[in-house]
Amino acid sequence: MTKEKALESFRKPPLSHNCAQAVAHAVGQDDRVEEFSGCGTGRAPDGLCGALYCAMTLAGNDAAAVSEAFEKKLGYTHCRDLKQKGRVPCPDCVFCAAEILEEKLTAR
Repeated sequence: MTKEKALESFRKPPLSHNCAQAVAHAVGQDDRVEEFSGCGTGRAPDGLCGALYCAMTLAGNDAAAVSEAFEKKLGYTHCRDLKQKGRVPCPDCVFCAAEILEEKLTAR
């Protein structure tokens, strides 16, 4: 359900969230959505995928495991690499990050 909720708000009105915001919204962190407003389109710290950056931030101590799972599924962690080398569409990154984060949060 979380994955679908992320895709519903990603670049679609009325919310039109960027990739990072869509992940935060999907896991019910609406109070933190604005925090990730500058993290879409390759602008997350260190060039990370914004969806991944959000998932890592919200995962807290599980951040490294989130990053590892994301890279295992999609091949890369940085936005530029995902787009240019892996040709992974943004919705796939959002879906994957939300799925991994949901798994980590429900395992707690």
